[in-house]
Amino acid sequence: MDGVNHRRPLLTYPITSGLMCYAVVNERTVYLQGAPEAGFRLYGQMPGGSEASSVNLAEVLLEFAMAWNAPGDMSEARRQMQIFGRRLGEALADQRAQAKPVNGVLGRAADALEDVLRSLDASFARRQTESEVHYQLDRSPLHIAAEVTGLEREAELAHHVFNAICQSLVSAIDPELHIQLPGGPNQGCTISVRAPVSNGR
Repeated sequence: MDGVNHRRPLLTYPITSGLMCYAVVNERTVYLQGAPEAGFRLYGQMPGGSEASSVNLAEVLLEFAMAWNAPGDMSEARRQMQIFGRRLGEALADQRAQAKPVNGVLGRAADALEDVLRSLDASFARRQTESEVHYQLDRSPLHIAAEVTGLEREAELAHHVFNAICQSLVSAIDPELHIQLPGGPNQGCTISVRAPVSNGR
């Protein structure tokens, strides 16, 4: 499989319009594309659409959040964010499991998180020690995307999806890894993954 660029549809979600009482106006499919050696990318594209209909992962998360941000049960909305994020994270982890291990599970988790950050078009710096990987982002990619698209109201729910992606991704690679994430779309821009000191990885 190494070196082969695969494109895999993961799920399809509705696109709603806040100007039309959250009526469904279209749909978009989330794809996972890439190869273990070169890296993967999560992005959205309208079924049957050209590349012009593609959006990065940040806009995918904001659009999905909008579909559940209508007045109503916010606990159910957060549950749906969790389910959506977990499915994306586990799908990416499954593909990453086929890559040759580099620097053990911590290295694999770091590579997978970079797939997520690149999918968000995030600008970041990576520092790594034997037991921890630390990312410093210039700005929150969700906050930037929300400003560009005008979906600021959706940023908080979208952040729940982002957290679910990262947490499920790291846990699927190794449940003993510990990940620390920003508390919200506008709170800090650091992410770290730490291996248990006792296991020597």
